[in-house]
Amino acid sequence: RLDLGPIHAMADLIHQSWESGRWVYVIGNGGSGANDSHLCEDLAKCPLKDFENQKRLRIMQLNAVKNRVAEGVFRATGP
Repeated sequence: RLDLGPIHAMADLIHQSWESGRWVYVIGNGGSGANDSHLCEDLAKCPLKDFENQKRLRIMQLNAVKNRVAEGVFRATGP
């Protein structure tokens, strides 16, 4: 049997973050990087009914940020 306790705990933490306006950060590597990107999009947009006025979950995929920072450092320092 699957223990649903940790899943419910994570859902509660995400909901608390939404209620208080805090950020949720998600990170993955390789194929998991694609999974966390998809998760971020789902959690940020799917629950919305009113895209203009509804409060959104503040969620960021750190894998994408890491890649952008690395690209900026590479461009700044050269090959």
